[in-house]
Amino acid sequence: MSTQLPRSYLDTGFASPVDFGGGQVFQHYHYRMTRPNRLPMKPALTAMQHVQQLKRRGLLIDDDSYAEEALEIIGYYRFAHLMEPFRIAPRDPNNHNYIQGTPFRHGVDFYEIDCSLRNVLAEGILILEHLVFTKVGEMVSLSVSKGSATEQMIEWIENEVVRARYKYRYHPTVRHHARYESVPVWAMVNFWTYGDKFALFRQMEDADRRDVSRFFGVADLGNFHSLLLVFNHMRNACCHNAVIFPQQRQTRPPPTSLSTMEDETMRALLR
Repeated sequence: MSTQLPRSYLDTGFASPVDFGGGQVFQHYHYRMTRPNRLPMKPALTAMQHVQQLKRRGLLIDDDSYAEEALEIIGYYRFAHLMEPFRIAPRDPNNHNYIQGTPFRHGVDFYEIDCSLRNVLAEGILILEHLVFTKVGEMVSLSVSKGSATEQMIEWIENEVVRARYKYRYHPTVRHHARYESVPVWAMVNFWTYGDKFALFRQMEDADRRDVSRFFGVADLGNFHSLLLVFNHMRNACCHNAVIFPQQRQTRPPPTSLSTMEDETMRALLR
């Protein structure tokens, strides 16, 4: 049975709904993306044209050539994101003007801070990720070996092994364990995504999760859980080259300070 589609869909060169499974979801989504009341795309501008545009919007630019070179390196839209704090009305999508006389150099300075901060955060978070989930993998593996793991945990691990043997079939660790009946958890935490490892942590019994939390000097399990979510958000931002400074955190860190960690090595890593 044929489905009537909006004329705007038929005028495009995209594949038909059949190519995407024929679902109404795709048809509805594409209709929303091509509905007549959407604004037309803005034409692309050169770096120098952006320089003149920024001047009209209130930025102070003394050297057009320097500003042009900076925008070619940073990119106009990253630069605009970095300059959000200096907009007259940051929440107004129709007002792109800046506080009159704001130096262009502020955006360059923010870019340099952002790059440095991302490198520092990425290094620290990756170290913490390795330490935390190595401990999680060790505890889960021992509970499985001792027969103290819950049936739900065993079932979850078995499903993850099946998935890993397909998704990560070319990974050296998975290929090495092809002759064994399973891939051990302590090995999988070395190539799983952060989301996979966090899901493993959530599968643990509360008492075991508290042991992990206390091992790293955080007495409250809820705070430790929040920290892992913050690490996840910031890790993704760093790894995908998102703007770190300035930005609003989507996940707030817990009130407990990380400086309360008892392990001197962990405190040193976080400085």
